[in-house]
Amino acid sequence: MDLKMMKHVYLNVILLLFINSPFFGQQGPALTDAKIDSIDVQDLNLYIFPRINFPREVIVSRNRKGVSFTFKILKNGAVDSIKIVKSSTPRMDNEIIRILKGSSGKWTPSYRNGEAIVSRVSYSIFPYFDKRQSRKVRRYLEKATHFRDSRKPGKSIKYYQKILVIIPYDNETKYDIAQVFLKTGDTKSACNVLQHCDEEDCAKLSQENCPAGK
Repeated sequence: MDLKMMKHVYLNVILLLFINSPFFGQQGPALTDAKIDSIDVQDLNLYIFPRINFPREVIVSRNRKGVSFTFKILKNGAVDSIKIVKSSTPRMDNEIIRILKGSSGKWTPSYRNGEAIVSRVSYSIFPYFDKRQSRKVRRYLEKATHFRDSRKPGKSIKYYQKILVIIPYDNETKYDIAQVFLKTGDTKSACNVLQHCDEEDCAKLSQENCPAGK
């Protein structure tokens, strides 16, 4: 992350905390992790960015629309009441929720008068990734879409695979590949792809086309 973006994120976080936190000025919550000993809530960015899987739709978009959210840190360090205040895209929103749920129990709660208290955190995340990689994904997607809708849909597979080289976690691309395989009659390959796709649409497609044991 460049210095300009980092300053923008941190200033935004500090402002949100000042306006929204009823516990401003008290000892705030910290997050403990195997790779992060302890960080202040202002540095939640350091926890989220290494773990976030930016959706393809966000990467190819030229609109760097951020997502704002709030959540509570309970007395036992658990995360509760996650709420998306300003949405980006459904997949991006779900990524934030996934990461926050994964952090539950790792927080050291806020304290007041020596006792743990429930605290509320407000935060915003803005997509940030290599522009060259973004252009590559956009170009590959255009070619894949062209061939997928042509008389030779099988040719789109290699471009979808190029996308997965850059963003190997992307479920949307895996779903598209599975659909192409089904369109060309290769059910076995489609089912193999769907096994590695962790998304509701993939599960539905798998149930419809991949009977148990097939």
